[in-house]
Amino acid sequence: MQSGSLNFFLNQIPNLKNGVQKFRQDRVLSILGPQGSGKKTVAKWIHSEVAETNPILIIESFPENFGKLEKSLQAWGNEVGNGSL
Repeated sequence: MQSGSLNFFLNQIPNLKNGVQKFRQDRVLSILGPQGSGKKTVAKWIHSEVAETNPILIIESFPENFGKLEKSLQAWGNEVGNGSL
C-alpha cells in the first residue's frame, strides 16, 4: 500500500485497514454511508490498492425484483470476470 494515501484514508476512516484485509481475503466488502460521502472513491481506492490490474465495476443501484437482481448479478459477474464488483 502507498503509505501517504493510506495514512490519509486511515485518519478519515478508522476501520479501513480491516476493510482492506477483508477485501483481500474474501473479495467482498460493503461500504455504507450517506449520499455524497465518498463511498465510490473509497471503493476505487481499495480496488487500486488490492487488485489494480483487474477491472472494476461499480453498481449504484440494484433491481427491486429478486429475479431481475439474480440475473443482473450473473451478468455483472460475467462482465467483471476476475475484477471487482
